[in-house]
Amino acid sequence: MLDARRRWLTAMMLTAGLSASPALADEAPSDAHSLLQAMHSALLEGQPERTLALSKMSKKLLLAGAEPVPAHVQGAIIMVQGAAAWSLDEQDDAMDTWRAALRVAPELSWDATLPVDAGADTVFEALRREVDGQPKTVVGVPADLGATRLYVAGQPATPDLALPAGSYLVQAACPDGDLRSKWWRSDKPLKPEKLCPGGLGESAVAAEDACSGPTFDDFGNPLDPCAGVALGD
Repeated sequence: MLDARRRWLTAMMLTAGLSASPALADEAPSDAHSLLQAMHSALLEGQPERTLALSKMSKKLLLAGAEPVPAHVQGAIIMVQGAAAWSLDEQDDAMDTWRAALRVAPELSWDATLPVDAGADTVFEALRREVDGQPKTVVGVPADLGATRLYVAGQPATPDLALPAGSYLVQAACPDGDLRSKWWRSDKPLKPEKLCPGGLGESAVAAEDACSGPTFDDFGNPLDPCAGVALGD
């Protein structure tokens, strides 16, 4: 899967660099993928300031997405932001930004198409080792999410999910069909139930357990425990 992500990211970045036009660059990105493309194109065109300006849209766009944003896409946006800072000789900001990218996407590959000074990739890999060595805390995902699908930092959330301290995107695909998102700091309770106004819903397993039986009517006929009607003699 990691190789597939690398191919996807490389192909998209090359497309951005080769086919971007001034008109496209002036269009406001409408989602995470178009934002990543616009940021990368601006950096390839020697406009790191524009790249950083575009990066300021990221938090709002990620919140507004209709689909969960994968970890590698979130991480790539942050990585390009860091590369822009590096190009402006803001090394401390760049490294802090790359740390954030690697907290979200630990397996994120360095993008060799980024127009930054030699040595940036070595710094990025050193930061990967640093982040990998940071203590991780169990997020606190409830064991029963009902019918809700929860994503934290771009990955399906499970009760054993643990992350380094930081800020992460939480997205909940609620039973009503809507995807709702928020930014969450790992030192705060997660509270996914607040993302779904109608509740987390009942899981298929819970519904099946609630209908376990058998039960019988007054004549000894087995009843469907969910429908409450006789199944036959």
